[in-house]
Amino acid sequence: MCISPISILTFICLVVTFYILNLLDATTTFFVVSKCSYKSERNPLVRSLIKKYGAKKGLFYTKLIVLFILPLIIWSYQEDALYTNIVLVILDIFYLFVVFHNYNICRKIMLDKKAM
Repeated sequence: MCISPISILTFICLVVTFYILNLLDATTTFFVVSKCSYKSERNPLVRSLIKKYGAKKGLFYTKLIVLFILPLIIWSYQEDALYTNIVLVILDIFYLFVVFHNYNICRKIMLDKKAM
């Protein structure tokens, strides 16, 4: 199977974006959880890991799981490049909304601290 260079470049950009957005998600989530409570996290899996291990370790374990799906993403791309790129676009858009939401919460926390 021959995959076009544009498809490969798109795939690489989407994967890099996916991991950057995950890093931003972890950073903003850590900020919110450290300033508020683990109950601020809406994802039940992440919330339970943060409750059990603390914010740093809980988020680390969560993102470690995300890191280990990279071989699955690469395998999926080799099987069906177009489908994998479409799924990565959807995931990137989802994480973009998550990061934007977290950022707004961080900004609100910072504004509330300045008002005090």
